[in-house]
Amino acid sequence: MFQLFGRQLSLPWLMVLRNLRARWVRTVLTAAGIVVGVAAMVAVSATNNSTISSINRFFDEAAGQSDLVVQTAAAGERFDESVLATVRRYPGVVTAAPGIVGVTIPADEADGWEEQYGAGGNIVPGTNFWLMGRDLGADEGIHSYSLVDGRLLNPNETAYNMMLVEEYAEEKGIEVGDDFAILTPTSGVVELRVVGLIAKEEIGISNEGVLGITAVPVVQELFGAAGDIDQIELVVDDEISSSTAELDTFREALAARLGPEFEVKRPASRGELVTDSLASYQQGLNFFSVVSLFVGSFLIYNAFAMTVVERTREIGMLRAVGTTQRQIIKIVLTEALLLGVAGSVLGVGFGLLLARGLVITMGNFAGQTVNEVAATPQSMLISIFVGVLVTLAAATIPALQAARISPLQALRVQGNVDERRWLTLGLKFGPLTVVAAILVLYYVPFRQSVAFYIGSSMIFVLLLGATLCIPVLANGLEWVIRPFTIFLFGNEGRLGSSNINRARGRTALTVAALMVGISMVVGINGLTNSFEQDIEQWLNSALGGDLFVRSPLPMQPDLAARLLALPEVTAVTSSRIVSSRLLTEAGDDEFSLFVGIDPETYETVRDLRIQEGPDLPELMARLRQGDALYVGADVANKFALAVGDVVTLETRRGRRDFEIVAIVMDFGAGETPSVTGSQGDMRRYFGVNDVSSFAVALADGTELEAVADIIENQIGRGQNLAVEGKASFEEKIRAISAEAFSLFDVLGLIGLVVAALGVINTMLMNVLERTRELGGLRSLGMSRRQVRRMILAEATTMGFIGAVFGVGFGAVLSDVFIIGLRSIGGFVIESQVPIVPMIYSFFLAYLVALLAAWYPAVRASRVNIISAIKNE
Repeated sequence: MFQLFGRQLSLPWLMVLRNLRARWVRTVLTAAGIVVGVAAMVAVSATNNSTISSINRFFDEAAGQSDLVVQTAAAGERFDESVLATVRRYPGVVTAAPGIVGVTIPADEADGWEEQYGAGGNIVPGTNFWLMGRDLGADEGIHSYSLVDGRLLNPNETAYNMMLVEEYAEEKGIEVGDDFAILTPTSGVVELRVVGLIAKEEIGISNEGVLGITAVPVVQELFGAAGDIDQIELVVDDEISSSTAELDTFREALAARLGPEFEVKRPASRGELVTDSLASYQQGLNFFSVVSLFVGSFLIYNAFAMTVVERTREIGMLRAVGTTQRQIIKIVLTEALLLGVAGSVLGVGFGLLLARGLVITMGNFAGQTVNEVAATPQSMLISIFVGVLVTLAAATIPALQAARISPLQALRVQGNVDERRWLTLGLKFGPLTVVAAILVLYYVPFRQSVAFYIGSSMIFVLLLGATLCIPVLANGLEWVIRPFTIFLFGNEGRLGSSNINRARGRTALTVAALMVGISMVVGINGLTNSFEQDIEQWLNSALGGDLFVRSPLPMQPDLAARLLALPEVTAVTSSRIVSSRLLTEAGDDEFSLFVGIDPETYETVRDLRIQEGPDLPELMARLRQGDALYVGADVANKFALAVGDVVTLETRRGRRDFEIVAIVMDFGAGETPSVTGSQGDMRRYFGVNDVSSFAVALADGTELEAVADIIENQIGRGQNLAVEGKASFEEKIRAISAEAFSLFDVLGLIGLVVAALGVINTMLMNVLERTRELGGLRSLGMSRRQVRRMILAEATTMGFIGAVFGVGFGAVLSDVFIIGLRSIGGFVIESQVPIVPMIYSFFLAYLVALLAAWYPAVRASRVNIISAIKNE
C-alpha cells in the first residue's frame, strides 16, 4: 500500500491522488480558481481589519490611560476652561487633564503650502503642524512621555518652550536647544525653544508625529483662545473603570451634570466615527470579493463535471465490482476536499500579499496611515472554510451524477451529458429569475440595515438567472456572430463556432464566468463614470471662481476688499467651515459641518445646482434673513429631509433651530454630512468671524499666474497666503475620486483572471474530450494552423456571447450599484449609461477569451494523429 506521512492510504485515496496527478493541468487550473477567489476574500478582509485595527490602535494609544473624554457636543469646538474645575470636583474623577491644539505650519514651509487630501476627502495626516497644549502635571496619570533627549516640560511652565517628536525633529534637522518657528494667528511668526525630544509613541503618534507639545497657556495665547480648551481627558476610580456598566452609568451622570452642550465619551468612540464612515466602502469591497469566489465556483463545477464524464467507464467498472453510490460520492468529494484545502491555504497566502498593496489605498481613503497587515487567525480560518465549502458545493452535483452511473456504462468509452436539461432549466427559470431579481432590486424598499445584504443576494440571483439564460440564447447568438467568425478564421471558424452547442452546460458556465467578470468591469466603471460626471457638473457650477485663496491660519474678512482692489479681480466671495452636530426631528444625531457662506457675494462667483427650493437669488435672500440653511441631496436622502423641515444644530451658543430652504447637489463634504448657512449665523451662533477660503473671479483674458503672484507676494505678504488655480484644484478632486475607486478596479481585474482560468479550463476539456476527433481531422489533412484557428474560433464565439451578456448585465449592475449607494450611503447620483466602458469591455471579453484559449489551441494542434485515433 502507498504511504503518506507514515500512514497507509486506502484505495479511494489512491484513486483520488492518481486522478489529480493524471489530470494535473486541470488540477492546477481548478486550484488556481480557488486560490484567486479565496485570495480576494482574504485580501479584502485583511485590508478592512488592518484599517480598523490601525484606527482603533491609534486612538487607544493616543488616549494613553484615559477612561473618558469630555468635549463639546459640536465636536472640535472649544469651551471655557472653567469646566475643568467642575469635572475635577465630580465624585469618582481621579485625574482630569485639559488639552488644546493649535493647527499651523512651520514658518519655513509657508511658501508653497497647500493642504493634501486623501481618497476619502480627509486632510492627509502630517500636512499641518499641531502645537498641542498640555498640562504636564495633570498628564502624569494619563500620558507617559518617552524622553529621548533633553528634558520634559516642567508642570506649570509657561515659557515659549516645547518638546518635539524625535522622528520629526530629525527630518527637520532640529536638535535640543534650537528654536522652531511657526505661524500664529495673533503674533505672526513665533519661535519656540526645543527643550526635549520624545519618542513617536503614545500621544506622539498623533498627526503622524508632526507635532510639538507645550503648555496650555502658550497655545491659548498664540492662537487667540484665552481661557479656552478643546477637551478634558479623565481617569476615574478603578471600581468604576473596571466595570463597563459602571463606567457607562458614570459617563451618563457626568454628561447630565455638564449639560447638553457637552458630551462625555470613551476615547475609542473617536475611532468609531472614522470606521463608521468607511462602512459602505468596505461593504462594497466585501461584495466584490465574494463575486470572485462566486465566479470560481463555476470553474470548479465545470472541472468536476468534465472529470465525471471522462471517467464514466472507470466509475462504471467500480460500480460493477461492488462500489456503492455513497463510496463514489465520497471519492469525488474527497478530490474536491483536497483541492479546496490546498487552494484555500494558498489563497490565504496570496491574499495576504495582495493586502499589503490594498491597505495603502484604504489608509489614504480613511485618512489614517496603515503600516501593517492585520489578519486574525479567525478570519483566515473562515476564508479557508468558505473556500473549501464553495469547492465542495460546486462538486456536489458532479458527485451525484457520478453516483448515478450504472455498471452497464462501463462498456462505454465515455459518458454522455444530457444537454437538454440545461435548455429546459434555462427556459423554465432563466428569464423568470432575472425578472424577479430586477423587480426586487428596483421596486421593493428595504430598511437601511438590511438593504446591503438583500441587495447583494439579489445581484447573485440576477447573475444566476443570466447564467441559466445562456443555453437558451447561445444558439441564436452563435448564429449572429458566425459570419464574423468565418471572416476571421475562414471555414475553421464555421466549425469552431458551431462546437459551442455540443456542450451547452460547459459553455454556459464558461460564458457565465466571463459574463460576471465583464459585468463587474462595466458596473464598476459605470459607477465611477456616474460619480465623475456629477462631480464635473458640481465643479462647473458650485466650484466657481478662477482662483482660490487659502492660508494655514484663519484669514480676516477685510482681505476681500484688498483682493477686489486689484484691477484684474471682478468678484470675491468667502467661506468658513466649523464643526457642529446635526439633530433632526426623526431623532438622528450625527457629527456634521456647518459651512458659512456670504450670501451678498456668493452669486457673483459661484452657482448652485438646486434640486428643490427657490432660485439662487431668492435662496441667498432667505439665508441673509438668518436661521436658514440648505443641504446637499445626499444629506437630505440620508436623513429623510425636505424643504421646510427644521433641523437643530449644536453651536457655541447652545442648540439652534434652522429651516431647510433648499436641497442642492453637492460633493463638498465627502463622508461627513454638511449644511450650509450664512456667515451672519456663523458669527451669531458659533462666534466665528474669520474666513478659511476666498473664491476669486478674474476678468476675461487675465493671466492667472501673474495675479496669483501678486496675491501671494504683495497682498499676502506676512499672511502666508496660498493661491491655487481652479484647474489645479479640479485635477486634485479628480485624482482623489480615481484613487477612491482603485480598490474596486483591482477586484474587477481579479474577476477577469478567474474568468480567463475558466476559459482555459473549458477549452482544455474540449480538446481532451475531442482528442480522437482532432486526430481524425488531422488525418484528413487539417493542418496544425487550422486546428489552432478552429479552437480560437470557438473561444471567440464564447467571448462574443460573454461580451453580450457581460455588457448588458454590467449596465444593469451599474445602475443597481448607484441605487445601493442611495439607499445605504445616502448619496444621490445621476445614473449615466456607461457607453465607453461598455464598448471597451466588449472587446476586452474577446481579448480575454482569445488569450486564454491560446494554450489549449497550441496543445490541440500538437495532437499526435495515430495516438489520437487510438484514444478512447
